[in-house]
Amino acid sequence: MKTLQTQWLMVMDEFGQLDVSDKYRLQIGLLGDAGEENFKRDWLSRYLDDEVVVIQDFWFEVFDQVHQIDFLIFNHGSIELVDIKNFEGRLHFEEEKFFVNNTEVLRNPLPKAREHVRYMKEWLYRKQLPDIPMNGNLVFINPHASLHDVPKTEISCLRPNDIRQYLRNIKPQPRTKQSVKILNALVANEFKSPYLPPVLDKMLVHPGWRCPVCQSREYHAGDRHFTCICGNSFSKEKYAVEEICKYGVLYHHKDLLSMDLVRFFNGLFKKSYMTSCLRRNFEKTEKGYKNPRCLMEYYQINKEFRYKDRIVK
Repeated sequence: MKTLQTQWLMVMDEFGQLDVSDKYRLQIGLLGDAGEENFKRDWLSRYLDDEVVVIQDFWFEVFDQVHQIDFLIFNHGSIELVDIKNFEGRLHFEEEKFFVNNTEVLRNPLPKAREHVRYMKEWLYRKQLPDIPMNGNLVFINPHASLHDVPKTEISCLRPNDIRQYLRNIKPQPRTKQSVKILNALVANEFKSPYLPPVLDKMLVHPGWRCPVCQSREYHAGDRHFTCICGNSFSKEKYAVEEICKYGVLYHHKDLLSMDLVRFFNGLFKKSYMTSCLRRNFEKTEKGYKNPRCLMEYYQINKEFRYKDRIVK
């Protein structure tokens, strides 16, 4: 699942509201998400034993500092911390810097990986949990990348041709009372990212409906469908829920209110329709409806709507 920050940038980009620096942030965020999904789908699912525990996007706090680990792997005998890097081209290290195609893109990631190991051990200590072997790993997931000038360090830098054997070597170990304590603490950790996108200081106006097939804005709005001049028609409710979720990402700091959404859609939906749509698809709160703060692909996965799209073959 993409982070709330990345989803926020995606929706703002759709509205044409991003400057150059924000577009770069979005690009980096999407690259990172794609790399993590690739690692999870094509590597973990194939080569890691099913009995080994994997926690994705593990957040924790130590010394008033917040840390995030892409993947934490626990086999009851050790902990593997994995951070994914998804860059293409020639990658090389130089002192405290890291270069992609001879352009400095960020600080050397090795010190951060060492910090993750050190602070994760401190987190276990503060939870009064037993000490356990722990390893830090940087996985350079992109097959179209070459890695150069890697300094000698306790952090493993893995290329795609190293990942399969690395995962196969992580064998499940016998459970003990001590290891179960660690597992329970890891699974029970509910610390989430404290970093939220900006709060918009004014209401954006929705651009209106556009046909997903031909991109035309010429259509007939019926009770249940938007019918385009190209002959295709699309579920009105499905579209409304998709766009309400986008609104929820943009205005993540507030509940969903029908009048706010009527203004957001700029007359595309009447208040009565918006209220009934909210009632059918979102949880009621004291003042309005609960904001899922995520796009529909994460909120209502594979939901079947009563009125479906009708596509002309």
